[in-house]
Amino acid sequence: MTEPLTPVQQFGAALRRAMGDRTRVELYRPLGVDTTLAKRWIAGECYPDHGAVLAIAELLHAPDLIALSVRHRTGVCEACGGRTFTTRGSIPARYCGKRCLRRARDRVVAGRRLTQDRKVLTYRLEEHVEAVAAYCKECSGAEHVCRDDECRLRSVSPLPFIPLASMRRRVA
Repeated sequence: MTEPLTPVQQFGAALRRAMGDRTRVELYRPLGVDTTLAKRWIAGECYPDHGAVLAIAELLHAPDLIALSVRHRTGVCEACGGRTFTTRGSIPARYCGKRCLRRARDRVVAGRRLTQDRKVLTYRLEEHVEAVAAYCKECSGAEHVCRDDECRLRSVSPLPFIPLASMRRRVA
């Protein structure tokens, strides 16, 4: 089973068909490109810029090359869902413009920052919970009950609160 052709290979095959009996010299001289570059286009090793595709299509009278190039270079913006088009290479752009690219980068940075902040806050919270528990155990002694109704840590203490006043009533 043969693997499907990549966009670059598809363009090379379409270019070879469009050239017919023409030589590589007839392609690269009018375009003013290097012979090696023209050879790579024909072999399907690299994709010409879209401007070069337009010039090649006009030179060879092959509008199907333009349609193929447009199909390979057109995509959907990952940020807004709009259409994208790239003039270089054969892979469509991920974003339709600088605005969407900036928004996507900002979301990634904000996500990283939020994750880091959560880690720091979780670590600090665990640290404080342990400190409060240690302090409360030290203060309550062996009873493991908080009796100080004016304690600043009362709202975060893990110990149950039984005021001293209620203990006096039970004893009496």
